[in-house]
Amino acid sequence: MSAPAAFVLTKYIARAGFTSFGDSIREQRVGNLFPTPEAHFLIYFNDTGRIDARRMWDPMIDNIVASEIRLFNIARGTRPHGSYLGRSFRNMLWRHPCYITIVLENEGCFFNFDPDVSKADGDPIEFVDKDGGRLYDPNFSFYNAERVEVPLLDVGGQLTGETRNGIRFTNHLKADKNGLDLTKEETRSYKMNLVIWKPDIDDPRRVTKTYTDPDGTNQGPPDLP
Repeated sequence: MSAPAAFVLTKYIARAGFTSFGDSIREQRVGNLFPTPEAHFLIYFNDTGRIDARRMWDPMIDNIVASEIRLFNIARGTRPHGSYLGRSFRNMLWRHPCYITIVLENEGCFFNFDPDVSKADGDPIEFVDKDGGRLYDPNFSFYNAERVEVPLLDVGGQLTGETRNGIRFTNHLKADKNGLDLTKEETRSYKMNLVIWKPDIDDPRRVTKTYTDPDGTNQGPPDLP
């Protein structure tokens, strides 16, 4: 594998023993209070010095894997189309329960992940309680994180044999730890750290743990027909 491009993130945080604010995104939540989402929100994450975070939306899916392949390969194009939402990695808004997949375009980079939830430093996404003077809500909505490898397609739509690393999880739009749904116009705001390992530009056999910090808001869903 060729050496990856430099992966320069917006924020570096050096600390050990950090505990995510609220529940770990690796915790599993299923059942009547946490039904399987029918929508899919995908973020294509590319950083070669300037972050490119293209957001895609699929309002109704039958197969999450097929949706990931389709949305990610559309997002990789020079002119994303269809369910393209824009390139901002700030102030993201979710108004429907959904799967969320974040896929790393940069070859050789991969999300931090330990399936053992008892390991405090195993989260791929960490939630923080404050940033500067702003306070954020604890995580009681985002769960079921798992690693994924999303295939690349050629211009003819055929598999190339290459994949890119990502993380898939669910957003259930919950108000509290008891699984209460957000009511209409009720909001919860989050500050997140994506925890990503990147190869050294001079020695790709060495990897460094890095952090970047998007933010987003859950808002009670609108009335559905």
